[in-house]
Amino acid sequence: MTKYKQLPGVWSPRQLKMQELLANPFDARTIAEKAKEIGVADNTVYKWKRIPGWRDSVFEIARKWIGDKAPTVLKSLCDKAVEGDPACIKMYLEMIGKYTQKSELEIRAGRLENLSDEQLKEIIERGANIEGGGGRGAFTPEARGSNKLLPSPQDTGAIS
Repeated sequence: MTKYKQLPGVWSPRQLKMQELLANPFDARTIAEKAKEIGVADNTVYKWKRIPGWRDSVFEIARKWIGDKAPTVLKSLCDKAVEGDPACIKMYLEMIGKYTQKSELEIRAGRLENLSDEQLKEIIERGANIEGGGGRGAFTPEARGSNKLLPSPQDTGAIS
């Protein structure tokens, strides 16, 4: 015999109502208050929460509810960006594809522009990396900056 008398995913009208109440992020009432609204004891709700699939159902309702708010959230984001909020401006520009944050790797890779084709071939053949000399021990503190093939960041004006 199973531990639960109820099949997961088959919910009564009261259970469905409670799932909707629990999924609403703006309803700050306690479980006892929500239970009273639908006419059950709060310990009944705690039992329901242990039924397999309950949490997934509440999450799915919350996801749909939040998805319905996307236009409102985007409008608020745009309003804040227009007001000059730097974080909102950045997020807005990222969303429309007009801003991408440069990674440290892109900045350091710029140092390769000063190398000849022969030097680049040698780096590839030796397995050298930008920081170390490549090969065994290239990532040790002693080896950092010992790569004679690449100019140092100070020589190129690059940021390291």
